[in-house]
Amino acid sequence: MDSGFLNVVDNIGQAEFLEKYLLKNKPVIIRGGVADWPAVKKWNLDYLKSTIGENKIQLKRHYKNDKEWLMADFFADLEAGVNDRYLTNGNIVEFFPQLVEDLSPYSQYALPDWKCNRFLPDNMHYDNYQVELLAGNPSTGFYLHYDRGHINAFVAQIVGRKRVALLPPESAQYLNADGNVSKVDVWQLEQDNDPLLDTMQAGFFTLEPGDLVFIPANWWHTTKNETQSFGVTFNSVYKHNWADFSKYVSLAKKKRTGSTVKAFALYIFMRTLGAYFLMREKLFGINQRHEGLEKYWGTD
Repeated sequence: MDSGFLNVVDNIGQAEFLEKYLLKNKPVIIRGGVADWPAVKKWNLDYLKSTIGENKIQLKRHYKNDKEWLMADFFADLEAGVNDRYLTNGNIVEFFPQLVEDLSPYSQYALPDWKCNRFLPDNMHYDNYQVELLAGNPSTGFYLHYDRGHINAFVAQIVGRKRVALLPPESAQYLNADGNVSKVDVWQLEQDNDPLLDTMQAGFFTLEPGDLVFIPANWWHTTKNETQSFGVTFNSVYKHNWADFSKYVSLAKKKRTGSTVKAFALYIFMRTLGAYFLMREKLFGINQRHEGLEKYWGTD
C-alpha cells in the first residue's frame, strides 16, 4: 500500500475528520469510510449491467465533442477487456438514479457542503451533490490534476482496487502544469523509483472496496485501476476554501461576460453568502439541514 506521506485511519468520526484533516487541508485515507454503503456488497459487473445497462449518458466535459454512451456497450467493452475507455463525470442522480439507494446514506465526511445551495450561479450550482460514477478496466484512470474551483474531492472505492497518487500544491513547480492539469506521468516516476517523488512529497495508496480518500483543495491527484474497478467521486466546499471558490466563480463570470463590475459584484455576494453560512452554523450547528440531500438522497 505504501502510503508514504499520506495519513491512513480507521473509524474516524465527522468531528475529528473536520478538525484534523478537512480544515487543515490535509489528505487522509479512511479505511472502510464507505463500507456501510449497500453498493460495496451489491455491485459487480452483472449487477450494473442489469440495473443501468439500458441507461444512456451524455458526456460533455473532458471530451472535444459531446459523446453519448449506452452503458450496455460500455459494459460489453469491459467484459471484452478493452482498457482505453474510462468512465467519469457520470452524474448518479442525473444518469443513474437507480443507484442512489446503493450509495446512501450520503457520506458524513463531505458535509457541511456550502456549494449545494440555490444562490450559486447555474454553472457552479451542484444541486444534486454531483456524485459521479467511475468505472474502467486495469490500467485506466484519470490524468494528474487538481479539481476546478479549488474544491475538495473524495474518491470512494466500491469494487476492485484503485491506485491513487496525491501531491501537495507546492509540487506544481515540478509538474509543468497547464492550469489545473499536468501531463507528468507519476506512475512512471513511481516505477522508476525517481527521487523527485520524495522531493514533491508524493503519497501513494491502493484503495480497497469500502475505502475513501479525502483529497483537499488544490492537491494534485491521479488514479490508476489495478483491477476492473467501480467507484464514485464527489466534492465539497466549506469555510476553509470558500474564499478561493468565490474567487474562481467570480473570475469565471468575468470570462463569460467580459464585465469586471459583474465579476466583482458576484465576488462580494459570494463572500457575504459565506458570512451568512457561518452565522447559520453558529446558530444551528454544522449538521443543519442541507439543501438537496433529502430531495435526491433520501437523507439529511
